[in-house]
Amino acid sequence: MFARKLLGLAAGAALALSLGLAPARAEVSEVRISKGYGVLYLPLFVMQEKKFLESQAAKAGLGDVKV
Repeated sequence: MFARKLLGLAAGAALALSLGLAPARAEVSEVRISKGYGVLYLPLFVMQEKKFLESQAAKAGLGDVKV
């Protein structure tokens, strides 16, 4: 009897989780990235200088993306 209740509870939890895992999608035209100072932030400065994210977004067909 206990095993049947436990199995029903597990099946209900699995169903609830599978229904809640729908992918979230949003259309945005602006990407925000926090900046700091130091060597760890050097790749972000290079990406900003070379406009890496804008070019990758254009290649992916996402239109004009502001960074």
